Amino acid sequence: MTWRPGTTVAAGSAPGRQFDLGPNGDAVYSDGTSIFRSRGGTTARAVPDSADQRYLWPVPDGSSVLYVSQPQSGASPSDLGMVDSTGARTLVARAGSTFYVNKGKFGYRYRVNHGWVYFVARGSGDPQRGTLGARTPSGQTLTLSALGRAFQIEQVGAEGALVYPGWGPDETTLHRYHYTPAGGMRDLGLARPGSRSELMPDGSVPALVGDHVLGVTP
Repeated sequence: MTWRPGTTVAAGSAPGRQFDLGPNGDAVYSDGTSIFRSRGGTTARAVPDSADQRYLWPVPDGSSVLYVSQPQSGASPSDLGMVDSTGARTLVARAGSTFYVNKGKFGYRYRVNHGWVYFVARGSGDPQRGTLGARTPSGQTLTLSALGRAFQIEQVGAEGALVYPGWGPDETTLHRYHYTPAGGMRDLGLARPGSRSELMPDGSVPALVGDHVLGVTP
């Protein structure tokens, strides 16, 4: 579905949970082969069809859409792609099943906001301990030096701020980390099940003790 004032418009059928909403009301979904975008009641194919690839798990930010590209014959290898006003392209290509991309309890393993793209590439030997990567709006791809090995991408701010859960120094507990391009990484403490750290519009994060907001972490 896509929402408009006072109306509900059917956007299409998405198997499982392969759909998402953008902040501008865009509804994007995959039918298991192709990706579609519904905007203002009009639905169109977002990524050109391919005879040998299928496109899955779309994530929009209102102008661009991230998605997973896999061979029609199977799930490996998988690539991270993006489509925007300039067309569709592969952002990250991975040989073999080394790109861990599905949605989980803390969020996706890739997200986009205003051209800032963050993704988790699976670490060797353990699918839940990966390398945190980024693509800047100018097109530069980075591997970030994280305090804890990344697990999922929780939130991305418009200016590139990031909140993500990652494994702590003891490698057994999940911590939540806050990253900004200007300030680097900081550890926000344990990532308790069901908890969130909300990014503010300026990229800061409210400091939490228990369930109480005490201040803002810049």
